[in-house]
Amino acid sequence: MRWGLREAFAGLVLSLVVPSLVGAAALAVLDQDIDDLTLTGQVLLQLPLWALLVGVCGWVSVVRGRRSLADDFGLRMVPWDVPVGLAVGVGTQLVAAQVVAALYRWVGIDADQIGRSAEELADRAGGTAGAVVALVLFAGLAPFAEELFYRGLWLRALRQHLGRWAAIGVDAVLFASVHFAPYDFPALVVVGAVFAWLAVRTGRLGPSIWAHVGFNATALTFLLWSG
Repeated sequence: MRWGLREAFAGLVLSLVVPSLVGAAALAVLDQDIDDLTLTGQVLLQLPLWALLVGVCGWVSVVRGRRSLADDFGLRMVPWDVPVGLAVGVGTQLVAAQVVAALYRWVGIDADQIGRSAEELADRAGGTAGAVVALVLFAGLAPFAEELFYRGLWLRALRQHLGRWAAIGVDAVLFASVHFAPYDFPALVVVGAVFAWLAVRTGRLGPSIWAHVGFNATALTFLLWSG
């Protein structure tokens, strides 16, 4: 491969800077505070991020790779990826939250803080239509973009320098870190490791994408229903 960690780091920096600037500009034009946006508005603000993640991978593939997202990043899928991935994603969502909550209670950390930011966001669903739009975007676009970038570009770049398990571990920590959710960090590391293992084990992104879909859909559906 003619691409690696340099391109992955460049993409990461762009993903942290550019969407923030675009979001700030959009809020300024709309004269709104981010805390006043509905769930749909909050999710729509993520569109520049997801577009950039996909765009970076596309650019790397065209300029430095084989001009194929399938060949460069394993963006392939077989029918079995759908049920297997969804089952893994739903199961990981249900198990990871309970395990981390039990760990927090054992060490004396307030377990109610887990998912608190997501709960506050779900409280501003903005009606049924808005909730459906948010669910489609959050459970559809986000998994595709994030898996392509973190389990396609980043994980494969890491594996050029690290062994399988070290690459999975670093990728999982990176994935958890960019969500900027301290209380959810341990659970997100576990989730990222599961997604990375699926990508490494199968050699394609189909299973991890569908696991991510199941994970996100379960989380948001539960929050909207319980709210």
